[in-house]
Amino acid sequence: MLKIIIEIEWGILMSSNSTNITISVLMTTYNGELYIQEQLDSILNQSYRNFEIFIADDNSNDNTYTILKEYQRTYPFIHLKQNNKQLGFVKNFEQLLENCTSKYIAFCDQDDVWHKDKLNISIQALETKNNSIPLLFHSDLYVTDYQLEIIYNSFFKMRHYHFTSHKQLDAILGRCGVMGNTIVINQKLKSLLLPFPNHLANHDYWMALIAELFGQRVSSLKPLVYYRIHQSNSSNSVITLNKKRKLSTIIQKKYRLPFQEISREEVLRELLRRYPIQNQDKRVILYFLHYLNNELKISSLFSFIFHHNFFKQNYIYKVKIFLAILWKQV
Repeated sequence: MLKIIIEIEWGILMSSNSTNITISVLMTTYNGELYIQEQLDSILNQSYRNFEIFIADDNSNDNTYTILKEYQRTYPFIHLKQNNKQLGFVKNFEQLLENCTSKYIAFCDQDDVWHKDKLNISIQALETKNNSIPLLFHSDLYVTDYQLEIIYNSFFKMRHYHFTSHKQLDAILGRCGVMGNTIVINQKLKSLLLPFPNHLANHDYWMALIAELFGQRVSSLKPLVYYRIHQSNSSNSVITLNKKRKLSTIIQKKYRLPFQEISREEVLRELLRRYPIQNQDKRVILYFLHYLNNELKISSLFSFIFHHNFFKQNYIYKVKIFLAILWKQV
């Protein structure tokens, strides 16, 4: 079993033998004119310089593509295309990833801001690992409002996400917490990822799963991205992050329990069909599938919720989920 490392400190300088490593930054855009310039500027101002940027615009109907064309004219290492029809951000990232040949590949949202040493720290971490195995680097984030005023100094702490030094397949299957806008992968992991499953809601979930099963995850507990929360976020928004469900709402029979509304059953079944998975890992995946399909026996509920890490590590939250599942079975 490959060990999963939690490390990385501020101020690490690139070693002399890694300064020539090219990394490709992949960005998908759609109607991002409000914040796209700040994100691009934060990439262009990285302390690590040897990178290229690939951008696929998903047929925006605002000024996003015009802004991107202006940047491309100034910076020839920006490669830009516009889709003839909207693909959605998952398929948009997939098409960018298919043709990417760089040693390392970073994923980028259109509305965040990167710390100036993000690429530097990411590559330094990955260079200390065995590149013959699939590698995934990710980090914590600062959570900010739309004006980049920090709301939380740690996304992980805000969401009760805990990354440990051992394998956490149950955590990745459930709450995950590996954010796509912080991810950097190597070519070995890329070779296992494609094609993305048709029912995949978020590309970062699939990348984190494959890395957890077949490779090594390198987790930085230091925030390297200023994660801008506003009304138009594709995953989290001001509404979803501030939403606190009351117990009476959670235990309603019509309430969809966590992870049951985002087509994970189809994704996990494709995972089982596509890859040779160790029996121990397969049992964990099937256990989680029983939950998604409301097939858990009442006698298994306590172990599922409190002895495993499918849900975020918050006791009150877990009690609510426990009561909700009980309620749905009576």
